[in-house]
Amino acid sequence: MKPIYSFLIFSFTLVSCNGQNTAQVVADSVKIIAYNAEKPAESWPESFYEWMLRTNSTRGPRFSVSDIMIDRKGDIWFAASEGIFQYDSTRVNQQCLTKTCNHDIEVERDLIKHNQELGKAFINIAAKENLRDFHVQSLFEDSKGVLWFGTSGHGLGRYDGRSFAFFSYKEGLNDYSVSSILEDNAGNIWVGTQAGVAKYDGKSFTTFTTKDGLSHNAVLSMLKDNAGKLWFGNKNGISIYDGKSFSQLKKDNGETFKDVRSMMIDKSGRVWIGSSDGAYLYNEKTLINFTSKNGLNQYAIKCMMEDSRGNMWFGIDDGKNPNSGGVCKYDGKAFTYYSEKDGLMNNSVISILEDKGGIWFGTAAGLCRFDGKKFIHYTEKVKWDGC
Repeated sequence: MKPIYSFLIFSFTLVSCNGQNTAQVVADSVKIIAYNAEKPAESWPESFYEWMLRTNSTRGPRFSVSDIMIDRKGDIWFAASEGIFQYDSTRVNQQCLTKTCNHDIEVERDLIKHNQELGKAFINIAAKENLRDFHVQSLFEDSKGVLWFGTSGHGLGRYDGRSFAFFSYKEGLNDYSVSSILEDNAGNIWVGTQAGVAKYDGKSFTTFTTKDGLSHNAVLSMLKDNAGKLWFGNKNGISIYDGKSFSQLKKDNGETFKDVRSMMIDKSGRVWIGSSDGAYLYNEKTLINFTSKNGLNQYAIKCMMEDSRGNMWFGIDDGKNPNSGGVCKYDGKAFTYYSEKDGLMNNSVISILEDKGGIWFGTAAGLCRFDGKKFIHYTEKVKWDGC
């Protein structure tokens, strides 16, 4: 029998503070509720989910944003702890200008004005379909325009713009936790999980594990290279699949890569590898490790992106000190660092995407966007110690 826990749930009202864009928290009431591990979603009060899963808002996700992608229509999607967010249309929620809205009014007006200028608003697709307890970790749009997403407890999901479909043990998927998704040249969907990698041909799943040649079953990232080969970054190396068998990519000293959470191909066709011991650049002949010697502090790399100007961006985290980490830009010569002190939402950056005129950063505490000069926050960042 699973245990039942008790929690304190605070109800808050956010008010502006001397005209500043800072939210002050005032506790209105305290409630004690029972959390039943056997029925987690039903345990939370309805008001908690109304707060957590608004379907339409000027605000973005409030918690961890694990992945960001842009679809063929130009809409931006965010994988978050609260579900799947689509940044789309002109659906700005004017109700947040009323006195009953539970937000900092001045901050909300600024965001509404900003979003109206962009013609955008956030829509929680999962909440729209009344999907609760819905933690999304990864996103992928296939060649047919279908959205695939990986969750941390519901397996693999598919959204065709009208309805959701889910794949887990019953359908043949090997695990409930999906970290990454891609499509091969034959149209098969590959799914990275904590229990190996699975290939879905539209009818059934085929699972590959260490028994088949993977260096570790916990697959954290995937990549399709220019030759059509599939790369699987995992906790203990990089395994490359050529359609028949697996081979292993190792460092020059024969050691394996550790915790490979990000891989990408730049405009020059070179492969970048983000691991727990820094960034690597691979061009089929040489492997360059960026460390503190050439400007990159020895942080774990959680995500990477090449912008339209050819700069490389790295989401970094040392995993120990919350005041360190952040994001850094590499222009080919030197590294420039940005952190909370510079306006970054949070120093743990998990996902990065560039759109027209700015760069989005998904963090462990929400979402922000950098326009080249300043960071715009799309998540309430509450100060507990007042203004």
